Amino acid sequence: MFDPEGVPRGIGNQVSAEFNLLYRFHSVISQRDEKWTNQFMQKIFPDKPLDQLTPQDFVQGLLRFEQSIPEDPAERTFDGLKRGADGKFDDVELVNIMKESMEDPAGLFNARMVPKALRMIEISGIMTSRKWNLASLNEMRSFFGLKRHNTFEDINPDPQVADLMRKLYDHPDMVEMYPGLFLEDGKPRMDPGKQISSTTVDIC
Repeated sequence: MFDPEGVPRGIGNQVSAEFNLLYRFHSVISQRDEKWTNQFMQKIFPDKPLDQLTPQDFVQGLLRFEQSIPEDPAERTFDGLKRGADGKFDDVELVNIMKESMEDPAGLFNARMVPKALRMIEISGIMTSRKWNLASLNEMRSFFGLKRHNTFEDINPDPQVADLMRKLYDHPDMVEMYPGLFLEDGKPRMDPGKQISSTTVDIC
Protein backbone atom coordinates (compact mmCIF):
# COMPACT_ATOMS: atom_id res chain seq x y z
CA MET A 1 0.00 0.00 0.00
CA PHE A 2 1.50 3.37 -1.02
CA ASP A 3 0.83 6.60 0.82
CA PRO A 4 -0.08 9.89 -0.94
CA GLU A 5 3.56 10.96 -0.96
CA GLY A 6 4.67 7.94 -2.95
CA VAL A 7 6.92 5.06 -1.99
CA PRO A 8 6.90 4.38 1.79
CA ARG A 9 10.11 4.14 3.77
CA GLY A 10 11.09 2.14 6.81
CA ILE A 11 8.29 -0.39 6.83
CA GLY A 12 10.42 -3.47 7.36
CA ASN A 13 12.60 -5.92 5.52
CA GLN A 14 10.84 -5.92 2.17
CA VAL A 15 11.87 -5.72 -1.46
CA SER A 16 9.68 -5.51 -4.55
CA ALA A 17 9.85 -8.07 -7.34
CA GLU A 18 11.02 -5.27 -9.63
CA PHE A 19 13.90 -4.43 -7.31
CA ASN A 20 14.81 -8.12 -7.18
CA LEU A 21 15.47 -7.96 -10.93
CA LEU A 22 17.00 -4.48 -10.87
CA TYR A 23 19.76 -5.66 -8.56
CA ARG A 24 21.05 -8.32 -10.91
CA PHE A 25 24.07 -6.28 -11.91
CA HIS A 26 25.50 -8.82 -14.34
CA SER A 27 26.66 -6.19 -16.81
CA VAL A 28 29.11 -4.69 -14.31
CA ILE A 29 31.09 -7.91 -13.87
CA SER A 30 34.74 -7.06 -14.46
CA GLN A 31 36.71 -8.40 -17.40
CA ARG A 32 38.77 -10.53 -15.01
CA ASP A 33 35.69 -12.05 -13.38
CA GLU A 34 34.05 -12.52 -16.78
CA LYS A 35 37.07 -14.54 -17.94
CA TRP A 36 36.97 -16.64 -14.76
CA THR A 37 33.19 -17.21 -15.08
CA ASN A 38 33.43 -18.19 -18.74
CA GLN A 39 36.22 -20.68 -17.98
CA PHE A 40 34.30 -22.12 -15.04
CA MET A 41 31.12 -22.53 -17.09
CA GLN A 42 33.01 -24.09 -20.00
CA LYS A 43 34.22 -26.81 -17.62
CA ILE A 44 30.58 -27.54 -16.72
CA PHE A 45 29.45 -27.41 -20.38
CA PRO A 46 32.47 -28.69 -22.35
CA ASP A 47 30.48 -29.89 -25.36
CA LYS A 48 28.53 -26.77 -26.27
CA PRO A 49 29.31 -23.06 -26.75
CA LEU A 50 27.98 -20.97 -23.87
CA ASP A 51 25.90 -18.80 -26.19
CA GLN A 52 24.09 -21.88 -27.54
CA LEU A 53 22.97 -23.45 -24.26
CA THR A 54 19.29 -24.22 -23.87
CA PRO A 55 17.44 -24.04 -20.54
CA GLN A 56 17.50 -27.84 -20.39
CA ASP A 57 21.27 -27.91 -21.03
CA PHE A 58 21.78 -25.35 -18.30
CA VAL A 59 19.75 -27.13 -15.62
CA GLN A 60 21.27 -30.52 -16.41
CA GLY A 61 24.80 -29.11 -16.35
CA LEU A 62 24.30 -27.41 -13.00
CA LEU A 63 22.78 -30.62 -11.60
CA ARG A 64 25.84 -32.61 -12.72
CA PHE A 65 28.11 -30.01 -11.12
CA GLU A 66 26.14 -30.11 -7.86
CA GLN A 67 26.40 -33.89 -7.74
CA SER A 68 30.19 -33.65 -8.16
CA ILE A 69 30.61 -31.52 -5.03
CA PRO A 70 31.89 -33.58 -2.06
CA GLU A 71 29.35 -33.90 0.74
CA ASP A 72 32.03 -33.14 3.32
CA PRO A 73 32.82 -29.39 3.18
CA ALA A 74 36.37 -30.13 4.37
CA GLU A 75 37.00 -31.93 1.07
CA ARG A 76 35.76 -29.11 -1.15
CA THR A 77 38.07 -26.76 -3.02
CA PHE A 78 37.78 -24.01 -5.63
CA ASP A 79 39.77 -22.17 -8.28
CA GLY A 80 42.51 -24.79 -8.27
CA LEU A 81 43.51 -24.18 -4.65
CA LYS A 82 44.99 -27.11 -2.71
CA ARG A 83 44.42 -27.84 0.95
CA GLY A 84 47.42 -28.35 3.20
CA ALA A 85 48.06 -31.33 5.48
CA ASP A 86 45.93 -29.60 8.12
CA GLY A 87 43.00 -29.42 5.68
CA LYS A 88 43.22 -25.63 5.39
CA PHE A 89 43.87 -23.40 2.40
CA ASP A 90 47.02 -21.32 2.30
CA ASP A 91 46.35 -17.88 3.83
CA VAL A 92 48.59 -16.10 1.33
CA GLU A 93 46.71 -17.57 -1.64
CA LEU A 94 43.38 -16.56 -0.12
CA VAL A 95 44.60 -13.03 0.62
CA ASN A 96 45.91 -12.69 -2.94
CA ILE A 97 42.48 -13.66 -4.34
CA MET A 98 40.80 -11.08 -2.09
CA LYS A 99 43.33 -8.37 -2.93
CA GLU A 100 43.11 -8.94 -6.69
CA SER A 101 39.31 -8.97 -6.52
CA MET A 102 39.09 -5.73 -4.54
CA GLU A 103 41.46 -3.98 -6.94
CA ASP A 104 39.62 -5.28 -10.00
CA PRO A 105 37.61 -2.48 -11.71
CA ALA A 106 33.93 -3.18 -12.33
CA GLY A 107 32.34 -3.11 -15.75
CA LEU A 108 29.71 -0.67 -17.02
CA PHE A 109 25.94 -0.56 -17.15
CA ASN A 110 25.13 -0.64 -20.83
CA ALA A 111 23.85 -2.87 -23.60
CA ARG A 112 25.83 -5.96 -24.58
CA MET A 113 27.90 -6.01 -21.41
CA VAL A 114 26.64 -9.26 -19.85
CA PRO A 115 29.11 -12.20 -20.09
CA LYS A 116 28.05 -15.05 -22.39
CA ALA A 117 28.30 -17.41 -19.44
CA LEU A 118 25.32 -15.66 -17.85
CA ARG A 119 23.11 -15.75 -20.95
CA MET A 120 20.80 -18.40 -19.50
CA ILE A 121 20.54 -16.45 -16.23
CA GLU A 122 19.36 -13.43 -18.22
CA ILE A 123 16.84 -15.51 -20.14
CA SER A 124 15.56 -16.86 -16.83
CA GLY A 125 15.19 -13.28 -15.53
CA ILE A 126 13.16 -12.28 -18.59
CA MET A 127 10.91 -15.32 -18.31
CA THR A 128 10.46 -14.78 -14.58
CA SER A 129 9.46 -11.13 -15.04
CA ARG A 130 6.86 -12.20 -17.62
CA LYS A 131 5.51 -14.88 -15.29
CA TRP A 132 5.22 -12.32 -12.48
CA ASN A 133 3.41 -9.86 -14.82
CA LEU A 134 5.80 -7.08 -13.89
CA ALA A 135 5.57 -3.52 -15.13
CA SER A 136 7.20 -2.45 -18.37
CA LEU A 137 10.23 -0.17 -18.37
CA ASN A 138 8.11 2.92 -19.05
CA GLU A 139 5.49 1.93 -16.49
CA MET A 140 8.18 1.66 -13.85
CA ARG A 141 9.70 4.99 -14.88
CA SER A 142 6.29 6.66 -14.62
CA PHE A 143 5.72 5.16 -11.17
CA PHE A 144 8.93 6.78 -9.92
CA GLY A 145 8.14 10.11 -11.57
CA LEU A 146 10.70 9.71 -14.35
CA LYS A 147 10.18 10.77 -17.96
CA ARG A 148 8.89 8.00 -20.21
CA HIS A 149 11.00 6.93 -23.17
CA ASN A 150 9.18 8.13 -26.30
CA THR A 151 11.51 6.51 -28.84
CA PHE A 152 13.85 3.55 -28.89
CA GLU A 153 16.69 6.04 -29.29
CA ASP A 154 15.65 7.59 -25.97
CA ILE A 155 16.39 4.23 -24.37
CA ASN A 156 19.73 3.87 -26.14
CA PRO A 157 21.02 6.17 -28.90
CA ASP A 158 23.27 3.44 -30.32
CA PRO A 159 21.63 2.75 -33.74
CA GLN A 160 22.29 -0.99 -33.54
CA VAL A 161 20.77 -1.32 -30.06
CA ALA A 162 17.79 0.90 -30.94
CA ASP A 163 17.13 -1.06 -34.16
CA LEU A 164 17.33 -4.36 -32.29
CA MET A 165 14.70 -3.16 -29.81
CA ARG A 166 12.57 -1.91 -32.70
CA LYS A 167 12.59 -5.41 -34.19
CA LEU A 168 11.63 -7.01 -30.88
CA TYR A 169 9.06 -4.50 -29.63
CA ASP A 170 6.37 -2.51 -31.48
CA HIS A 171 6.74 0.59 -29.31
CA PRO A 172 8.96 1.85 -26.46
CA ASP A 173 6.01 1.27 -24.12
CA MET A 174 6.31 -2.44 -24.88
CA VAL A 175 9.94 -2.74 -23.79
CA GLU A 176 10.04 -5.05 -20.79
CA MET A 177 11.50 -3.79 -17.56
CA TYR A 178 14.20 -6.42 -17.07
CA PRO A 179 15.96 -6.21 -20.44
CA GLY A 180 15.08 -2.52 -20.71
CA LEU A 181 16.98 -1.58 -17.57
CA PHE A 182 20.15 -3.07 -18.99
CA LEU A 183 19.61 -1.82 -22.54
CA GLU A 184 19.40 1.80 -21.43
CA ASP A 185 22.29 4.04 -22.29
CA GLY A 186 24.56 4.69 -19.33
CA LYS A 187 24.66 8.10 -17.74
CA PRO A 188 28.00 9.93 -18.17
CA ARG A 189 30.48 8.89 -15.50
CA MET A 190 31.33 11.39 -12.79
CA ASP A 191 34.64 10.64 -11.08
CA PRO A 192 34.93 9.11 -8.66
CA GLY A 193 32.29 6.70 -9.81
CA LYS A 194 31.04 4.38 -12.48
CA GLN A 195 28.72 4.74 -15.45
CA ILE A 196 25.23 3.44 -14.66
CA SER A 197 21.93 3.22 -16.53
CA SER A 198 19.55 6.16 -16.18
CA THR A 199 16.59 4.40 -14.57
CA THR A 200 18.82 2.44 -12.19
CA VAL A 201 20.64 5.50 -10.88
CA ASP A 202 17.47 7.60 -10.60
CA ILE A 203 15.60 4.90 -8.68
CA CYS A 204 18.49 4.02 -6.41
